[in-house]
Amino acid sequence: MHDFPERPQPPLKIAISECLLGFEVRYDGSSAVSSFPQRALEEVFTYLPICPEVGIGMGVPRDPIRLIGDPRQPSVVMVDNPNVDKTAELECFGRNQCDYLADVAGYVFMQSSPSCGLFQVPVYPRLGHGPPSPTGRGIYARTITDAYPEMPVEEGGRLFDAVLRMRFVERVFQYAHWQRIVTLGSRDEHVREFKQRYSVADNGGR
Repeated sequence: MHDFPERPQPPLKIAISECLLGFEVRYDGSSAVSSFPQRALEEVFTYLPICPEVGIGMGVPRDPIRLIGDPRQPSVVMVDNPNVDKTAELECFGRNQCDYLADVAGYVFMQSSPSCGLFQVPVYPRLGHGPPSPTGRGIYARTITDAYPEMPVEEGGRLFDAVLRMRFVERVFQYAHWQRIVTLGSRDEHVREFKQRYSVADNGGR
């Protein structure tokens, strides 16, 4: 009989929007290093940096993109030329990244990005009339979260909040623990113990 697998120890590997680590890959040639509390997490995580816009061959600097259409299923187009649609390319890049994400325990995305934003990304009307709807999710981020619905995800800026940061770290460790159980070959008693352990911890933290 196996012992219950040990909880993984830091540093754990997570994926992250490349600009949050200081890489100058944003559309205007800047980084977003000030949008992520890297020093608060430097001993907890190691990073797999990814920029989907660079990944599909868009240069730096480049013309900006934005979400348009139905907020529940938007498209992403060039701001200056809405006839240039990048939706399929970003979705394809996301699907191709999924194999590389199998061993990461979480993902931190760049907020407000039409490719990487998780929450409240502006979605503009297709014909340009009326205000944007602040309810969208970036095309690449949506592709990843659809493929890995259980993976802990968060936006970089929200992690300056100590409570949200603590909860994200705990969720990452929990997810990594589950990955370890699966890798070692899960047994029914291991699954039961895992669910019991973390359901107790989760309820106690509410």
